[in-house]
Amino acid sequence: VCVCVCEWGGCLCLRGLTQTAAILTLPFDVVKTRQQVMLGEAVALGRTVPPVERTLTIMREIVAKRGVRGLFVGTIPRVAKVAPACAIMMTTYEYGKDYFRRLHARAT
Repeated sequence: VCVCVCEWGGCLCLRGLTQTAAILTLPFDVVKTRQQVMLGEAVALGRTVPPVERTLTIMREIVAKRGVRGLFVGTIPRVAKVAPACAIMMTTYEYGKDYFRRLHARAT
């Protein structure tokens, strides 16, 4: 985790944190994508929509077919997408918080 001091103080360099979060939540994204594909196929082929399976059930099926690595398919693209977005969001939040704190201080 990289911690940097920004001009408004207290800003975290979120690269390591966002990458870790993206990797830890990836199995749930894989499950969500699988559910969306199953639903899309059913609708496109005019079949009845299958009941939604439990997340753990789907995870077990993926592990049985592809191993644990199957839960982490697409790690690099996800990290490449999520890390910059989170860094921008948190930097904007910290800047906005500091801006309004200064604005409030001037008004009082």
